[in-house]
Amino acid sequence: IALQNVHKVYNDRVVVNDLTLTIAPGEVFGLLGPNGAGKSTTIRMLTTLTQPTQGEIVVAGYDVVQQPYGVKKQIGVVLQQTSVDLDLTVWENMEFHGRMHHLPNPYRQKEIDRWLDYVELGDRRKDLVKTLSGGMKRRLQIARALLHRPKILFLDEPTVGLDPQTRRRLWEIIRGLNQQGMTILLTTH
Repeated sequence: IALQNVHKVYNDRVVVNDLTLTIAPGEVFGLLGPNGAGKSTTIRMLTTLTQPTQGEIVVAGYDVVQQPYGVKKQIGVVLQQTSVDLDLTVWENMEFHGRMHHLPNPYRQKEIDRWLDYVELGDRRKDLVKTLSGGMKRRLQIARALLHRPKILFLDEPTVGLDPQTRRRLWEIIRGLNQQGMTILLTTH
């Protein structure tokens, strides 16, 4: 990940001002700052959800403005707000995401099982997401983000609102992914 002189302006308000940084493959990198510091906006630019006003951003060898599809194939994203469909089951959320990434069957089913087990949700696969705790929803978001085997995982405030035990388990998952070689960028205040 490389950002060079990145600026983001919303309605004449500077949100990110001349940010330059490089994150090496396999690194865990934390963006630390108070609310309103531009952490989530930076994640949104890195993940192609919003374009920088100025500057250059390269993720996994792809320019986020010129080659957004290349970036999207290489990244997994867990945003701060819950982004799973509450009216679907755990499995249906994973199945939908797998199909969106064109993962073929039966490989898709094997990977769904693998990642649900990894985040300890294999036994909840038939449950509606709206019945899950906040920590379980966050773990489902992580499993979904990993389904297509991205090189880089973006986590925006991954432990916000979670109890200490669930928070600890999430950090174990993050550490385990990094030990497997995944590059991770996360934000926290």
